[in-house]
Order: sequence, then structure tokens, then C-alpha cells
Amino acid sequence: MGDPNLNARSRDGWFSAGIGPGAPWAKAPDGQFGNVGRNSLRGPSFFQTDLSVFKKFKITEATRVEFRAEGFNIFNKVNLGLPDSCVDCNPATAGKVFSLAGGAQMRQFQFGMKLSF
Repeated sequence: MGDPNLNARSRDGWFSAGIGPGAPWAKAPDGQFGNVGRNSLRGPSFFQTDLSVFKKFKITEATRVEFRAEGFNIFNKVNLGLPDSCVDCNPATAGKVFSLAGGAQMRQFQFGMKLSF
């Protein structure tokens, strides 16, 4: 069986898109299965770390202030989307990643303050 996975993956080549003889995507003869196993492709991993810190201050007996700082994707990890997996549609784009993963965001911070009385 052909192995479509590359040792060094990047946006421009997540898996081997070769379709010639002996390649992972060689066309199978009529009536036979192809040479790549089922579920052999894996997309990029998704890693995101969020952080929230808050502090409550007592002003009077019944009044309090809460300060909150939140960070989303604090390590600013780029989460790539899935690569184009249609190897016989357009060989120039097969195996390339063109977008971010759904729900991926760049590093963001937000601050808030709440007054309770």
C-alpha cells in the first residue's frame, strides 16, 4: 500500500499528491480497490490555550468590584484547516492547506470590570 503521509508537513504540502504508478494515489484497475488504506490521512492538530484571571475587591460592606483579564489562544498557535484532499480534481492544489481551522482565532485579550452592590 502507498503511504500518502510526508515526513515534513507544511501549508504547501500536507500529504503526497502523486498519482503516477507506485504513488499512493495510483489509479486502481477496474473492479479493484486502490492502494491507500482507509482513514490514512490525518489533518493538522488543533491546539489552543485560553487563560482567565480575576480579582475581587471589597469597597464597602455591600459593594464589591471584580476585575477580569482573559486571553484566548495566548500562545498564538496557528491552527491550520484541512488540506485539499481531491487529488484528481486539481493536482496543483491537492495536499495544500488554504484556510484556518473552523473556530481558530489569533491571540486576543479582553478586560472587564463588574460592580456589585
